[in-house]
Amino acid sequence: MTSISPAVELLNRSLSEIYAAADHPYAWENPRRFSAYAKRLHLLLNQLLRPPAPENLSPPVQTAVKGISGELKKADEALSAYRNRSKIFVLINCLSLCASLQECTLAIGGWLALLDSSIHDVVDLRKKVADLSSDMKQAQFKVTENEKRVQLMLQKEGQGRPTTKAVQSAIIMDLARALGIDSNNHTELSEQVKLLKEDIARSNSVSERRILTSLEKIMDRWSLESDVLTQKFDLDFEDDAQISPFKNFLCPLTKEVMKHPVVLESSQNYERTAIEHWFERCIEDGRDPTCPVTGQVLKSLELKPNIGLAGAIEEWINRNVEIQIKLSVQCLSEESPSENCVEQVLDHIYRISEEHPSSRYRVRNAGVVVLVVNLLKDSSKSIRSLLRSKALMVLLSMSKDEESKVKFSSLALIHRM
Repeated sequence: MTSISPAVELLNRSLSEIYAAADHPYAWENPRRFSAYAKRLHLLLNQLLRPPAPENLSPPVQTAVKGISGELKKADEALSAYRNRSKIFVLINCLSLCASLQECTLAIGGWLALLDSSIHDVVDLRKKVADLSSDMKQAQFKVTENEKRVQLMLQKEGQGRPTTKAVQSAIIMDLARALGIDSNNHTELSEQVKLLKEDIARSNSVSERRILTSLEKIMDRWSLESDVLTQKFDLDFEDDAQISPFKNFLCPLTKEVMKHPVVLESSQNYERTAIEHWFERCIEDGRDPTCPVTGQVLKSLELKPNIGLAGAIEEWINRNVEIQIKLSVQCLSEESPSENCVEQVLDHIYRISEEHPSSRYRVRNAGVVVLVVNLLKDSSKSIRSLLRSKALMVLLSMSKDEESKVKFSSLALIHRM
């Protein structure tokens, strides 16, 4: 029989590497569980392999030690991924890493059973070996449902499918939850993607490279501040003139003020189209739809309109529209308003008319239409062609309002007199 010494050396080296991480606990449950088994195994082997020399052990015991040594080496290769690779890399490979630890644990349990049957003279040691063998053979290593869901999601993202902003936001929330990071902590999430990039540089996997590319694109988009409904006049108007939206007015997925807020069974509100896109992606991927914010698996896909929230948002919109109209009148009524101020006014009035047609009467009643017409009449030669085009666009949009048409007709008649 070949010498057992190389196997003992390999065994000790593997155990020392496993214990080297003891000062830095694993962030994952599976390696922590295996390390606990390894600690018990280490104590048993120290007792078994103490002097006299291991070469004096019986052939079955030597065979068992060699088998355990080989399995520990394979297990340490899996554990090194948990120790040295990025968290996202571990998530991408969580199923294969889990399967590797499961296989090694069961195999070591089998070798311990052989060891148990070959030890007759040390009752205490034999009892410990039998107990550990039984525990390891019954061990079940699993990934959490969230880890499994995120792993599947990442694999699907590696296929390079087109996706919406809402789905990308939900992906980031799921990923952050699996990593134990706040989804609003963009810095930490970006750092994890950078660490993944370093790992992928050593990988030949096409799938992993595609996943990295997809995540980098998503993070680039996620880092951009989303525009909300109102934009502040930043020139001639007061900085705090407008009312900022409350946080619960914003859809967690689009980061925009909701137009049709709905509530899920998780009590979380979303923009209807945004959460519908997420549900479609979940079903397409063959996984249970979840609430992106809470991670809760949903039993029902019912979307209940949040009438109270919709009413509050509508009131907020109306108040800001009134403020914008007031500031617009203030600007256009000046004797010589700046071109930048006029351009902002035209942009805001056009947006009000197009996005909130029910507020056109406010624009009309405030006299803005008359002021824009006068702007074109009195300054048609002095204003830039861009401003003239924007002014005409405002009037064209406002002409969709019947009473504004009457106003235009009256003004045209007066100008001809």
